[in-house]
Amino acid sequence: MPENILLVQVTLQALSSLAIAGGLVYAAVQFRSQRKSQLVANFSKLVELQYHLRELRVQNPSLASVHAHDV
Repeated sequence: MPENILLVQVTLQALSSLAIAGGLVYAAVQFRSQRKSQLVANFSKLVELQYHLRELRVQNPSLASVHAHDV
């Protein structure tokens, strides 16, 4: 009978260890995909801001003028 209990304890410990390891792997994958989506969002915002800047320059051409030393 004690061998049965020992086998059950070891099995439950192995299962809980695998569950914890699986949770850590899942969290790592989620962080990685979140980082990628944040990069895409940042790039999209950059494009949006550049578009708005060009729109402002079209509406007010004096904003597009540059100084000679900037060229």
